[in-house]
Amino acid sequence: MNLAELKAGINLSLKALGPSVIAWKKEEGIEGPCFKMNFGPLSSSPGMNDTVNKHVVARIYYYPSDRDDCDKELLTMREKLADLFSSHITIGGQVIKVKDYDDDITNNIIQGAFEVEYSTDKIMETIYPDMGYIEMNMREVNNGIS
Repeated sequence: MNLAELKAGINLSLKALGPSVIAWKKEEGIEGPCFKMNFGPLSSSPGMNDTVNKHVVARIYYYPSDRDDCDKELLTMREKLADLFSSHITIGGQVIKVKDYDDDITNNIIQGAFEVEYSTDKIMETIYPDMGYIEMNMREVNNGIS
């Protein structure tokens, strides 16, 4: 799994709640109801069997249909989001662990965040050239210049 697949899976989960999911970053002129999703910090560490364990913060923004009269709508959507991201999500048949869903409302927009843990395939081993060969080539180059 990679970040693009993870984002597509989270967006698909959000679409199941009804509102559309938008991809652009423009804040002004967004007509609700809709979601916007992006990622925060990403960290990785070696896993077992040459895999990489990754942790990323997913951020969800919900724009209600009417930002001036939306109390009930925001309460309903907050609960749906908390239920959706309470423990795990399934993406492409893979169960992805979700940690610590939390949200806040600012300017009548829900801003939710949660950490996702997932693993990627094997670490690609980087092949470094033999240092003796590099030193030998440098001597040949330096001898040719003199």
